[in-house]
Amino acid sequence: MTIIDIRRPALLAAALLGLSGAVMAQGFLGASRAAPGTVMIELTPTTYQNGRLEVQMSVTTHSANDLDTYDLTKVVTLEVQGKRIAPVAAPKLEGHHNRGQLAFEAPALKSPFSIVISDLHDPGRKVFSW
Repeated sequence: MTIIDIRRPALLAAALLGLSGAVMAQGFLGASRAAPGTVMIELTPTTYQNGRLEVQMSVTTHSANDLDTYDLTKVVTLEVQGKRIAPVAAPKLEGHHNRGQLAFEAPALKSPFSIVISDLHDPGRKVFSW
């Protein structure tokens, strides 16, 4: 039986998400960020291993009918230490409810960093920072 100290939110989050202590050594893993709008987006970094960051993405809308026209590899960037990195993998958006993994090759990822989504139906930039 594993005992989790609920006074340590990162460990509690790790236990709830099924992440190991080694994975949670990166304090940003498991920490969700959300942005409202006609297209609501939630991002949660899930793993960072061997220079690859994987981020769970949830996209929900009830008013945008054109999400399938967006290529996330072109509208999403990882911004870290002055560099902009496009995802090497991204889900294809279809319909009103979408979930999938974004993946970035980022050999020296450190906090702070941001994932920026530009002009995904709503004009402007949505910035998710850790």
